[in-house]
Amino acid sequence: MQKDLWNMLIAYLEFQKTITNPTGVQDENLSLKDNFEKDEILKTLGIFEDKLLEYMKLSQLLGWAVDPQEEKEFNFQLFPGSSNYEDYQTDYRQAYLWAYNQYHEIVQPLKMNLPTLGSPKEKFDKAFDNPELAKYYDLISANLKLVNNVEKPHLLDTNEAKTKFDKIIAYYSKTFNWKYKN
Repeated sequence: MQKDLWNMLIAYLEFQKTITNPTGVQDENLSLKDNFEKDEILKTLGIFEDKLLEYMKLSQLLGWAVDPQEEKEFNFQLFPGSSNYEDYQTDYRQAYLWAYNQYHEIVQPLKMNLPTLGSPKEKFDKAFDNPELAKYYDLISANLKLVNNVEKPHLLDTNEAKTKFDKIIAYYSKTFNWKYKN
């Protein structure tokens, strides 16, 4: 498993642990944002965002792999794993697609709709603003579009983020009986 993948998954579990805490988001005198702050949901959300962006920067996704049958043969892997595990898929494409969905379906809507939390734009721009890697991002994005019908990472528009935010809050409020001041 890649280090960035490991870090991303640990951050996801920590975020889920805080957001699904049955005793969290229960103070009806506090706003949703203040409940999130009190219960450290904002902190774990920020860490999760950082780890998703780090993974989505694709720093470990291009590589060469040695075919164990022909050690003189190398093959290019867009999402490298290892061909040493015959019974398991080792291509990390699914992990990238998962990270992409988490970022666009959970992190951005929450960040864009909780007052004073800040826009994800600054971190997003910083993560993907590397002219030296632009040609690689273009290659990878074209492959993801062709194979998986996934667009390049992007910032959501305000309306889309608000719609997704409302669905997230409705789901968690119902499932975990959240109480907060509107």
